[in-house]
Order: sequence, then C-alpha cells, then structure tokens
Amino acid sequence: ERYNMKIWNVWDHGRWAFVKRVTFDYMTNYFMESILSCVSVENKNVLELGAGTGRLGYLALANKAKKITLIDSSQKAIKLSQQLFQTVAPNRFSVIYSDLFGYSPDEKYDLVFSAGLIEHFKGKERLRIIQKHVELTSQDCLIIHPADTLYAKFFDNNPLSWMLYGYQKSFSDQEINSYLKNIQPEISFIHKRFYPFYTVPFLHNKEWINKYLDNKFCGKLGGAIITHIKV
Repeated sequence: ERYNMKIWNVWDHGRWAFVKRVTFDYMTNYFMESILSCVSVENKNVLELGAGTGRLGYLALANKAKKITLIDSSQKAIKLSQQLFQTVAPNRFSVIYSDLFGYSPDEKYDLVFSAGLIEHFKGKERLRIIQKHVELTSQDCLIIHPADTLYAKFFDNNPLSWMLYGYQKSFSDQEINSYLKNIQPEISFIHKRFYPFYTVPFLHNKEWINKYLDNKFCGKLGGAIITHIKV
C-alpha cells in the first residue's frame, strides 16, 4: 500500500495544505541546475511524475523545453500547478490529474523526471515507479531521491516528519541498483550526490552553506542523489 496516500496525505492535511501561492526557493533552483548538468531540456517533450507544485516543470520551460507535462494524484497539487502556469501558452504544458501507475500516453517523452517522489513509497511500488519512468521515456530518466544518510534515517522515522512531509524512506545506491537491474540488466545509469542538506528542511534555503559544502567535498556529503538512466 502507498502509506502516504492512505494515511498521511500531506497535500490535503500536511505541509503543503497551507500553501496558497507557489514561490521559487533556492532548493528548487539548485535541483534544476543539477538536472541541467545531466541532460539538456532544450526542445524536448518533458514529463514530470509526481510534479507537486510544478516548479521544476516551470523552470524546464524557462530553459527552452518544448513542452512540459505534469502528473500528480493530488487535486491540491494540480490546483497549485495550474495557478503557476496560468500565464504560459496552453500548447507548452499539460497538467494531468492521474495516478502515475495508470498513466499510459500514446507517445513516449524525450525526458522523464521526478524529484521527491519514490522515497514516499514502499517495497515493490518503488520498483514499479522506476519501471514507469523507463517505460515512458525514449531517451533519459532522472530520479532525485534522498541518500541513505544518518540524518535521513532519523527524518524517516520521525512521526512529525510524516505529518508534515508524508511517509518517506531514504535508500542506498545499492537498493536502486538492484531495482534497475531487475528492470533491464543492460540499462545504463549513474548516480550523482549533491545538495548536502536535503531532508533538513530549515537549511533548504541556505545557499552559501549548501554550495560551499558541495564545492568543498565534490558532492560526497550530498543528502540528495540524482540517478540518471539512459534508455
């Protein structure tokens, strides 16, 4: 079962339930920088799974993506995304209210990505989500997820964290490697650590310390991992 969807629906009752207007914080811009360091979005049809507020998708358009499609199963998230994109030309974006497992478009996308999605699922559903990324793309997938750090484990097991941000469980490179090998043994992928204070919410906007530590330790301390899958 999807624990967060059944019990801790944070979009309706947690942290994001109180958001009235979408703003762009430092972490969002940092994530987009990391995405662009892996793959260009220029002139590509891009899909974001579990898009939430749609901020990353909006930044993809700002970086010359041809079109962005956003999918989320929360009506609150969909409403926020629609507000954010209200000044964007309708032919450049789609906002779809759907369970991501049931989404089956006619054509594949050039790039499929997610951020802060798969850690909110348990067991075999993690494998299914990664499979869905691969199934929906003709070229590249990018999955941003928390690294298996000591603080992340504390965050994972804190009931207050569940109430504010939903159930989540960080995982190691080895775990995601095993999922990818089950999907397609010859698949090509790399992991890149970045953003030291992912899962430390009160430090998300501290630009100087995040950039300093990432530069100082070359991403080795990263609390986030971006996994780049080439199909």
